[in-house]
Amino acid sequence: HADPHPGNVFVVLPDRVNPRTPAEWKEDSLRETEREGATALAQLEADAQEEAPAAAPRGDARLALIDFGMTAHLPEALRDGIVRLLVAIADKRGEDAAESLIEMGETIEEFDRQAYTREVASLIAQHADRQVGDVAAGAVLFALINTGYEHGLKLPAELTLLAKALFNLDAITRSLDPTFNPSDAIRRYTAELANERARRELSPMRMFRLMADSSDFLMALPRRLDQIVERAAAGDFAVRIDTPQLPTLLEGMQKIANRIFVGLVLAGLLVASGLLSRERPGLGMLGFAFAAAIALYMVVSILVGDRKRTRR
Repeated sequence: HADPHPGNVFVVLPDRVNPRTPAEWKEDSLRETEREGATALAQLEADAQEEAPAAAPRGDARLALIDFGMTAHLPEALRDGIVRLLVAIADKRGEDAAESLIEMGETIEEFDRQAYTREVASLIAQHADRQVGDVAAGAVLFALINTGYEHGLKLPAELTLLAKALFNLDAITRSLDPTFNPSDAIRRYTAELANERARRELSPMRMFRLMADSSDFLMALPRRLDQIVERAAAGDFAVRIDTPQLPTLLEGMQKIANRIFVGLVLAGLLVASGLLSRERPGLGMLGFAFAAAIALYMVVSILVGDRKRTRR
């Protein structure tokens, strides 16, 4: 939910009559076997009940979200990067936070890694161990994103939506508990996050995929070793260097060489025409005209070629 502002979040009191949640529907259901939904909406309700976590105690106050018009899905790799970022911020490790942001984003040629790391570390140190009433966590993440933009680091759009969600949640948290410290909360949940990631990494499906990949590698290893030994014995080893920009570089060098050669010919023609103009003025003027034509051709070709490269 990328827009959880105070108007989209409600406190559900236990003594009020409210619609049941999917978890409560599942808990109150008397059916021994669940039937598939006859319509798409009914199937969605059935899936929500199937995937719902355990129902909260009926006597507890709860929070309800509405208006899911702006949502975002965080890919698994991005979620892991955000967890590392939040843990680094909570532990006041500015350098590690900067590295996590760099791994999640894309850098340009002018990106200054050292300057960006220093600025991120300074920014995190300024807001370390502050309560939500003093500083907004969303504002800190916005500042980190803006710092990356200024230094040439392009971060995923999902990170901006996450910052927007945190920025809105800060207002809610400030109303519910102004003394709430996000860094302390992150530290308390670090172990839980690590255990959840370990369970995800050690899931049966991942283990099966790993075993299948390892089996394929081990099956192909003897044949590949045999090929290496045969080529080594025959002296048939070859090293291939793949340089995609080399043809363009050679083409540019060839153009430079051609222009230098034409320039030398033009200079020689001008000198010869100057010497001939005393003895044979007609032949000298012909040489000057020929040299002027060559010079004009070179200027036009250079201008046209440069304009084409600029358009590309």
